[in-house]
Amino acid sequence: VAFADWKAGLPSTTAYCIRESAILFESKTDGDCDKIISVTAPVKIRISRVIERDRESKESVNARISKQMKDSERIEKSDFVIINDGESAVIPQVMQIHDAIMKNRA
Repeated sequence: VAFADWKAGLPSTTAYCIRESAILFESKTDGDCDKIISVTAPVKIRISRVIERDRESKESVNARISKQMKDSERIEKSDFVIINDGESAVIPQVMQIHDAIMKNRA
């Protein structure tokens, strides 16, 4: 409800808005989205990033990941995928998605 209210208040000139959700499909809120962008990285990298960012144990991070949808299933349900593996350049991927969204709005 808070997201819907916020979105409804956006100026009419807003091209699009992005909703961040680590559990978009699991929370069944994907139906509110016109397009789905998933960001993926190898599990090892995700674990190390969360441990560094949140100071959580590896076991705690693994437990959280085990409750999430498998990458392959999430990717299959997505319109776009950004690979954030530390090797692939992220900004060009984002710009390609932006261009595709804007092209389809015209």
